[in-house]
Amino acid sequence: MIEKVLELTGETELFYAGHSMGTTAFMAMHHYRPDIGEKVRLANFLAPVASETNMGGPLGWIAGLGIDGIVDGILSMMGVGEFLPSNLLIDCLASLFCHETITQGLCTNILFILCGFDEAQMNT
Repeated sequence: MIEKVLELTGETELFYAGHSMGTTAFMAMHHYRPDIGEKVRLANFLAPVASETNMGGPLGWIAGLGIDGIVDGILSMMGVGEFLPSNLLIDCLASLFCHETITQGLCTNILFILCGFDEAQMNT
């Protein structure tokens, strides 16, 4: 499919968007056919078929416990899924930790602290 699109468009590379099984198909293709994978400039995975098995950090550990309902409640209180969430919990945490002090790194790197750092996923 990727080769056909490149043939018809005359381009040398493309952007890939896969949903659900399309993400799995791309990952398998990229593993077994790296020559085709090199022609994809960026692959965007929407609703990937994956698990938190190899996820690092505290969230990976919590995900392995099977307590999704509790985690969903905590994430809801934190405003996850909202654009620029503002609620009492977030405001209290920000007032406690987000200052121009040694804890500033905690606020600016909260995603890495919760999910674990992975240099390969950095957009540099």
